[in-house]
Amino acid sequence: FSLYNTDHFAVNPTPLGSTDVLIRPNLTDSIHVRLSDVLGTTLLAKIKAGDPIIQNATFFLNYFNGLRISSTSSSSAIFGFRDSMSIHLAYHVPSLYKDTASVSFILANTNHHFTNITVDRSGTPLTNLGPLNAPGKKNVISSTATNNMSFTQSASGTMIKLRFPNIQNILKLPNYLKLLRAQLVIRPVQSSYSPFYYLPPLLKLSTTTLANELGNSLIVPNSSGASSVQYGSLFLDYFNNKTTYTYDLTGYLNAVLQDPSYPYNQDGLLLVPSSPAFETQFSRAVIGDKHNPVVNNQIELDIFYVAVQL
Repeated sequence: FSLYNTDHFAVNPTPLGSTDVLIRPNLTDSIHVRLSDVLGTTLLAKIKAGDPIIQNATFFLNYFNGLRISSTSSSSAIFGFRDSMSIHLAYHVPSLYKDTASVSFILANTNHHFTNITVDRSGTPLTNLGPLNAPGKKNVISSTATNNMSFTQSASGTMIKLRFPNIQNILKLPNYLKLLRAQLVIRPVQSSYSPFYYLPPLLKLSTTTLANELGNSLIVPNSSGASSVQYGSLFLDYFNNKTTYTYDLTGYLNAVLQDPSYPYNQDGLLLVPSSPAFETQFSRAVIGDKHNPVVNNQIELDIFYVAVQL
């Protein structure tokens, strides 16, 4: 079975251990928590007795179901760990000098590890994000209901969906012949990012449908003639507020122009980071829609086409 960041399990209300620690991301590489002596004594007794529970991984997992590492409800920090957690059992060896020894229980199978993320959006522009605000749609809210802004932070369950409901109107332009090129320019909202509240360095566009599930990533030919996934070519400008992501939508929109079911099928594009950042990182982006009152916050689609003068 699969585990997701919305999953959770009942835990023993009595902690096995706790600590107060000041985390410095550039300096702190490990956190040590003193666990219960009762747990240590029990495990040591099983080791001394040669208990099969200790000697067999399957038996041990059925006996020791796992650990939950969490902060108190008063903590407002977000932090993550590498898959390198271990429990060290230290003990003395009977000898003249009372030598010390230890046994380590390491996280050998990362398939048993997952991160639970609980989100409280009350008091934010996304307060009403859910299935009830858009009947017939799945957890969708329009940017017109969120101050003309859209939000993507996939780890907390928000993604931006882009649609171009009027794009087929270009077929009605006088003497229209062919779409040559289409470029999408996405501008993060000013003051919504900084070196500390950083933007995702890589954001790809993936096709999606009414169900809002991830489809194929948009690709573009590179200089060698092969195709590669587009990640937005992020240009960062903290001083002049000209930060942008740019995408080549030529191939995608050419297909849309030939699709008789568009825009009625609710197809579109999802703006998401690549894996593993998709599941593990809390970088976020806030972008303005075409009605955002600040011009430098507005999303932009540039169309280049050929028209024949009759």
